[in-house]
Order: sequence, then C-alpha cells, then structure tokens
Amino acid sequence: MITKFSRIVLILTVVFVLSIIIPEYYWMAFEKHHSTPSVIYSAILKDFIKFQRINNKVFRYDNEGKIVNRQKFESLAPLYYYRTLSYLGTMPSEIDTYKVDLKDLRINTIYVQIKPKAIQTPQIKLFPLLESVPNGPKLAMPDDFFRINDKMEFIDCETNTVIPDLSEKFTKALIDRGFAFPAKKMFGNPTVMKPFDEGYFVIDAKDKLFHVKRIHNEPYVAEVPLPKGVVPVFVNVTEMELREFYGLLISETSDVYLISYDNYKLIKLPLKNYNYRYSQFRMQGNPLYRIFTVTNETSIDVIVTDRKYNFIDEYKETWANKYSSAAGKILNAFFPFTLELTSTKSEYVDFYWHFSDFTALIGMLFSLIVYFIVQFRKKEEATKCMLDYVIVFFTGIYGLIATLLIRDETWKT
Repeated sequence: MITKFSRIVLILTVVFVLSIIIPEYYWMAFEKHHSTPSVIYSAILKDFIKFQRINNKVFRYDNEGKIVNRQKFESLAPLYYYRTLSYLGTMPSEIDTYKVDLKDLRINTIYVQIKPKAIQTPQIKLFPLLESVPNGPKLAMPDDFFRINDKMEFIDCETNTVIPDLSEKFTKALIDRGFAFPAKKMFGNPTVMKPFDEGYFVIDAKDKLFHVKRIHNEPYVAEVPLPKGVVPVFVNVTEMELREFYGLLISETSDVYLISYDNYKLIKLPLKNYNYRYSQFRMQGNPLYRIFTVTNETSIDVIVTDRKYNFIDEYKETWANKYSSAAGKILNAFFPFTLELTSTKSEYVDFYWHFSDFTALIGMLFSLIVYFIVQFRKKEEATKCMLDYVIVFFTGIYGLIATLLIRDETWKT
C-alpha cells in the first residue's frame, strides 16, 4: 500500500514538473509575440497616432495608418517630444490655444503607470516616514521606521527598539480621527528622490482611507472621504511639482479615482475594460489633455479628456491572444493545462494555472489510447492499472509520460 501511494505521489510530481517544462519550451519554439502598440494623442492632428515594434523594427503611423519617419512622427506630437524638438529648434511656439513655455510644459507633463503586480504583491509593513517640512533644502531619510498593527509604532533603526513618545503621539492622532486598527495597507514613496513628501495613505481595518504625514515631527492625520460603496485596494502616491492630485485610488470594483488637492475630492476617471487584477494602467498628461491607457492581454483602450476630465476622444484596438494562434490551439488540444511559477501580475512565486478548453479531450483520449496499446502489448492486467488510466485521462500527455516512466510492478507480486 505504501509503495502504491509513493508511486502515485511521484507520478503527480512528475506531472506538475512536465506541465511547467513542456509548455515553456513549446512557447519558446513556436510563440509569435504580439507587440502592444504605443498610442499617442496628437495635439496637432486632434487624433491618435501610434508606434509599434514588429520583428525588432519600430514602425510609426499617422492618424490615417500611413507609415511616417521618426522626424515627422515627433513633429505631430510636440507635447510628448518637446525636449527633442526644442533641441532641434523645431518646437512650435503655440499649440492650439497653448503658448509654449518649456518650464510650464515640464511641470505639466504627467506620467503614471500602474501594473497588476504593484497591487497584488503583499507588503512588508515597515516604512520610513519622512519629515515633510525638513529644516534643510532637501528631504532626508529618518532614523526610524513605522508600522501600524494594534497601534502605530516607530522603531529606532540603530537600537531596534520602539520609540514610545513618538509612537504614542501618532497613535493618539489616529484614534482621534476614528482610525480602526490594524492597518490593512499603506501607500507612499519611501525615497528622498522627489520634490516634496506627502507621507502615506493608509487603509484601516474598516476600509476607510487616511492620510498620514510627519510635520515638524508632529502627526498630521486626515480622513479621505470616500463615496458610498467605494472600497480602496490601492493608492499610487504621486508627488509632482504640479500638485494637482495626491495620487490615484483604485477600488475593489476596479474604478480609478484621482485624489485631488481640493479637500481630497475624488475624481472618477472614465476608463473602459480596466480590471486591476489583469490590466495595466497608464496616465499621461500635458497642458492640454489627460490621456488614460488601459492595456489587457488582447486589447488596448485609450481615452482622452481635457484638463477638467471631460471626454474628448477614444481609441480601441484588439488582437488575438497566443492561445488563439495555430500554436496555441495545438497546445490546447494536447495539454489539458499548463502551469507557471511566475507571473507578470505578481512579484511572488506561486502556481499560475491555465486550463485548456474542450479541445483538450483530443489529447486526453490520444494519451489514453497510447497507454492502452502499451499495456496491451506488455500483456499487463489492465484492471490492475485502473488508477493509471484515470491519471492519464485527466492529465493527458503529462500523465502518459509519467506513468510510463514510473512503472507499477506491485500487482505482479
């Protein structure tokens, strides 16, 4: 009995290993990677232009889909390529109603990108809280880190001990604001490579959102008013000279909001097809427009608004995923599932499964027939190997290889 059990465990282990190795090498040999286009809104054409890498060569297209050279392409998007155009002396002095000022253009240029892995990777809940109003001209890293469990505690980095006075002061400030311990998540930029510091946005145990800063070593705590039904899961804190918004808030329902400097007023963005678990989000801005891009495995959606976030235009492009290609259909037909240990959606190693569609029955039946033929030729008692048939049927070629490699001899004794 123990021998049979050990054999089954070994077979299943081989199946798992094969479901990782075989698809990986299969895709290395046959996958034709689709390059996602980069879509830009042209302030000159009032339309979309794009560039895309195909077979290691970059192709640039105007709004009519015609291929243009790099110089022409960049001239159509001066608000994106202003550094290059200024260097060449071809930057226009006025674009639409905007009189070009390079310093103002730089301050009003926004680029924020949020990937699924940034949201779904677990946090190590120990952070530095910078002094937001430093004595000198630059931000400096503190000598302590903080955490928020049953209270807010500051840990001295040198002695690894709790700093009681500072901890009690910040804990009281949180309690006075109605904070429910412990904190679920905390979001900030723990670096001095930024123009100023806005501290952290913290989700408490009741899914309320709070803003916590350190000003002259004293606590600043404010609750961010959330609309009814909005449950925050992620905040991207964006400390920019523009000071138009603190950052972007993503809710459990994948709605995206800007947290404005106007008393933390939330501005809902007009996105389509965004799911924080799978989609990449990018926000770009300039003195005239705000451009929001949502990229999924098989599509890209781009929405353009004015500075007040009123809808202007939209671009959408779709393509087939790799499992819809000839190579993908063959893989689906012969392998009932594939397994990966890494994912673009997380920094952590885990089991990431892909289950094939009903066409996998082809490979499952094929594997079963091959196994039956092998058993028949060896004249082994089929009724004694029923568990092997079950494994082969449900795991396809993986199970066929595993059961043929690891023979069952116990039934002969």
